[in-house]
Amino acid sequence: MTRSQTGIKQAHRDCAEDILKDLMREANFNGYSDRDLENMVGRSWRTHQNYRNGDGKPSVEGFIGIIRVTKPVQTMKKLCRQANGYFIQLDGGTDCSASSIATRISDIMKETADVVSVAAESLRDGRVTDAEKKRLSREIDEAIEALLRAQICLDDGRDRYDE
Repeated sequence: MTRSQTGIKQAHRDCAEDILKDLMREANFNGYSDRDLENMVGRSWRTHQNYRNGDGKPSVEGFIGIIRVTKPVQTMKKLCRQANGYFIQLDGGTDCSASSIATRISDIMKETADVVSVAAESLRDGRVTDAEKKRLSREIDEAIEALLRAQICLDDGRDRYDE
């Protein structure tokens, strides 16, 4: 099959296949069997096994159904990186009271302090190892998530605090 026949570049097909395999592995890791997916999303259990093995592709509706049922955080992070974006898992809290906002601001300060601490520690010898980069990146992600959770809370509660 040539590129002109499909209209989709091989790299895009490979990326889609990798994300689908990740989605199915994460669904299974999170306790969803192929039978569970059959019952909750549709299609046969063998079809879901095929998705996991890279054989066959779900429709967009099937792909979205698996995401809605399994809530695959790691797969969503990967998918968002593909779009130069960022995935934030909401903590489920809808409390946007003043005390909740204060707690979220406190979380921002703690996570930001962790970034500064890890950065200082990593730069102490004048070089940053791959392990230090990974640790620093994880701390930065946690700070970003704290900021976004506070922003989401403020956006959700905006009408309550506007005068």
